[in-house]
Amino acid sequence: MRRLYLLLLVVGLATGCIRQPVHECDGPLNISLVWPENQQVPGAKIWLYSSSGLLHLMTECPAGGYQGFVPADTYTVLVVNSDYANATYASRDAVQNSTIQVAARSTDPGTIQQVDRVFCTGAGSVVVQQGDQPTGITLYPKNTVKRLHFLLDASSATAEIVGLDLCMTGIIPSVRVMDGSDAGDTPKRVVVTAEETGGWTYAADMSMFGWRDDNAFTITARYADGTEAITAPLVTTQLQGLPEEGGTVNVTLALSNGDELVVRVTWEGGSGEGTVF
Repeated sequence: MRRLYLLLLVVGLATGCIRQPVHECDGPLNISLVWPENQQVPGAKIWLYSSSGLLHLMTECPAGGYQGFVPADTYTVLVVNSDYANATYASRDAVQNSTIQVAARSTDPGTIQQVDRVFCTGAGSVVVQQGDQPTGITLYPKNTVKRLHFLLDASSATAEIVGLDLCMTGIIPSVRVMDGSDAGDTPKRVVVTAEETGGWTYAADMSMFGWRDDNAFTITARYADGTEAITAPLVTTQLQGLPEEGGTVNVTLALSNGDELVVRVTWEGGSGEGTVF
């Protein structure tokens, strides 16, 4: 039986599966991964923690999953797609609290980059027994990234606007790999520059893990004469009103010089990446 399983592992290796050296105290572990519908990922990163809480294995595997022999033990498994962007993995004292953290913008303290493509999940109490009988689990990584799309109408401005910068505070900077939930770290901010789409209309996008606490949504309008006007209304209520499956809210913002901007904020949820166009 063991020879048969070894043969299967060799076949798996030839098709891209990863395995570990075989020892007498080892047992086979199979991890199958099922990604959200319509999402293509090149592969996955897997962290395997032993019952002592120590990291036994960190490896990359094909998108379909992992096969290999590991020492007989009870494990905690954490999984993230290998092509996540603008973020890093951070282990915590408690394995189940290990996180994916958004990378900071080095030139702007307190500001984080826009995170992209983070699908994660985990499982605890995965028991691998010594011998030939494989332990098999199936995990379903889920999307953790939300995307906000902003349409800004500056047609009522009293002077020519040449640029709009958007800043949003209260942004969640990290999520737990185990379940994609807010890790509770100090909120940060995201800053983007809107692009003119014609006819005094601008568009901008923000991607993030989510928001909490008070969200101060600031727009800085830059005028052709070199002056600027700023507004910072709280939009917590409006953002909390966006349903899980997505939605749209409209906000009229008064700039400090008396001009007004009409802003439409859209978020489409679901199991995919949350594209809002």
